[in-house]
Amino acid sequence: MTQEAKEMENSERLAVVETKLEQISVTINSMNDKLDVWNQSYVPRAEIDLKFDARDKKIEQIDKKLEAEEHNKWSIRKLWPAWLGVALSAGAWLEKIF
Repeated sequence: MTQEAKEMENSERLAVVETKLEQISVTINSMNDKLDVWNQSYVPRAEIDLKFDARDKKIEQIDKKLEAEEHNKWSIRKLWPAWLGVALSAGAWLEKIF
């Protein structure tokens, strides 16, 4: 092979390498763009754990309030007017019988 043929072959190889390098460069830039978008929407695990812990504490507080309300709902102090009415009715019924 002559010197010109070798140079022509080398320039063809160089063109192929440049094309592949350009494709790799485009792929890397595309991956960087995707990573940027992903990083903007990514929430670190520690932050998610904090949010879930706060949510769980609020749920526990609500459950405790509901349980306390259910307990207080049937307490004697809240039902004394009803029991007073029952006692008066029973007294009136007993008076009518005797």
